[in-house]
Amino acid sequence: QPHEEISLKAAKVLIVDDRPENIFALQTILRETDADIFSADSGEEALALCLRHHFAVILMDVQMPGMSGFETADYIRENDKTKHTPIIFLTAISKDERYVHKGYAKGAVDYIFKPLDPLILLGKVNVFLDLQRQRSKQAYLLEVLDRKQSELCEANEKLIEQNEKLAQLNEEKNCFLGMASHDLRNPLGAILGIAQLLLKESLG
Repeated sequence: QPHEEISLKAAKVLIVDDRPENIFALQTILRETDADIFSADSGEEALALCLRHHFAVILMDVQMPGMSGFETADYIRENDKTKHTPIIFLTAISKDERYVHKGYAKGAVDYIFKPLDPLILLGKVNVFLDLQRQRSKQAYLLEVLDRKQSELCEANEKLIEQNEKLAQLNEEKNCFLGMASHDLRNPLGAILGIAQLLLKESLG
């Protein structure tokens, strides 16, 4: 019997940057992947998208008007649904270690400085896309296994029911044969007795 074909949804990546040209550049780089690409130009929009989608990784600019990338990361980490989503900070600000340490303290898995090297960025993003694919595949296989177990339990219950019916029919058959044997034995005995008497008379 052929195995079921595994059909999984594409992993999702969120780009958060207030500059349209930066979003466009990142989207162009990420076209090399098979991920669904989402974008937000503010921390508020990013948080709204995070509540509606599960992202394999978030690429987030640090400096944005209004809510900064660090502040957005704080809210992402506070929500049970999004707290484990990997965040890669992208920044053009000074490479001062204070900013790097702050980024990691906010739960970032990486901190990349602009201008970006496309190959390095793709390599880092693909790690999280592969991880998401493996998790999705595992969840799918567990779902298939659960469905197969349910089907097996249902088939087993039907088999037990059929065996009980067969046992009942067998009992009824034995009961019928016992009664038929008893009912046939009595008249046959009388007939045999009369036949023996007639035989004796004819011989005598």
